[in-house]
Amino acid sequence: ALQSSLQEQQSGLYYLSTTVKEMSKKAPSEISRKYQSEFEEIEGRWKKLSSQLVEHCQKLEEQMNKLRKIQNHIQTLKKWMAEVDVFLKEEWPALGDSEILKKQLKQCRLLVSDIQTIQPSLNSVNEGGQKIKNEAEPEFASRLETELKELNTQWDHMCQQVYARKEALKGGLEKTVSLQKDLSEMHEWMTQAEEEYLERDFEYKTPDELQKAVEEMKRAKEEAQQKEAKVKLLTESVNSVIAQAPPVAQEALKKELETLTTNYQWLCTRLNGKCKTLEEVWACWHELLSYLEKANKWLNEVEFKLKTTENIPGGAEEISEVLDSLENLMRHSEDNPNQIRILAQTLTDGGVMDELINEELETFNSRWRELHEEAVRRQKLLEQSIQSAQETEKSLHLIQESLTFIDKQLAAYIADKVDAAQMPQEAQ
Repeated sequence: ALQSSLQEQQSGLYYLSTTVKEMSKKAPSEISRKYQSEFEEIEGRWKKLSSQLVEHCQKLEEQMNKLRKIQNHIQTLKKWMAEVDVFLKEEWPALGDSEILKKQLKQCRLLVSDIQTIQPSLNSVNEGGQKIKNEAEPEFASRLETELKELNTQWDHMCQQVYARKEALKGGLEKTVSLQKDLSEMHEWMTQAEEEYLERDFEYKTPDELQKAVEEMKRAKEEAQQKEAKVKLLTESVNSVIAQAPPVAQEALKKELETLTTNYQWLCTRLNGKCKTLEEVWACWHELLSYLEKANKWLNEVEFKLKTTENIPGGAEEISEVLDSLENLMRHSEDNPNQIRILAQTLTDGGVMDELINEELETFNSRWRELHEEAVRRQKLLEQSIQSAQETEKSLHLIQESLTFIDKQLAAYIADKVDAAQMPQEAQ
């Protein structure tokens, strides 16, 4: 506007210059010098003002260019911060999903890198704005200061959010990776335990193998019980993550937790069941050994009794006592063998030490049959011996009675002094 006004007045200055020159030709020299001096003063001021105006306009144009650049930078920064704000609001940390968290953390780190790249531009805006503000009118300077203050406040708030999001994503990723590692290790342990103790076909050919299996199963059962605290801790950790996770990730986490706890409980139930079964098998084996020990002890007694009854001196009464003793010993001969057969059948049906038990059973049965048959034969012999002894004793008794009678008759004949020739023929 000033330049336009100056240009408009340019014709007036030219007219004044022409007029002064014409008057100088016609007017007296003194008056001419006066007008000439005044005009030169006006012309000098005109030139000075023109020069100042041009300089001021150039400077103002430079300031306007700088201000436009600053305004452009401010608008660019605000637009970028608005985009960042949208990202921060839309991108919910996907706790529980390490792959998405890695992508989100990568994006956030790129944002941090962008912040570091853009920071010099903000610094430049602040420096340029400060210079313009120092040279500007108070009212404009105040508006510019307010705008810069709002820009820096928004920038600081955005940076805080980005850095906080970065730390949250980093912590969330570490927590998720750790949780997934723990879950994976737990699943791996359960799979290994199932394959090692439940799915594998076991064959127990010897007592040592059976005892080792019982001890291993007890250890597996105890280890599974000790894992209960780990499962509880994992449950708490997963529930904590679920509470902070986005809705999409919650269902997957809930399903994984449910699968883990269900599989763990089922594994414990199966381990407890198999441990109990093996303990019962082990107890059954020891019960079988106990019955075999008792039965063999009984067989030893039978064998000893049979040896002591091979040659028995004495009469029917002594032989009868020996027979009663043998019959009492044989009276319960079927009790232990029956129980032994039941226990052995129980174990061999389950494929437990079938060869060993069958060998033991065959040895025992063979000895039992032999001794039992010998005992029955010996009982018959003793019964026959008793009958023979009784008949012998009866004959001896009759002879004894006859001898006693004859002895009495002879004593009477002698007392009566009967001559031998006078005695009956049988007395003679």
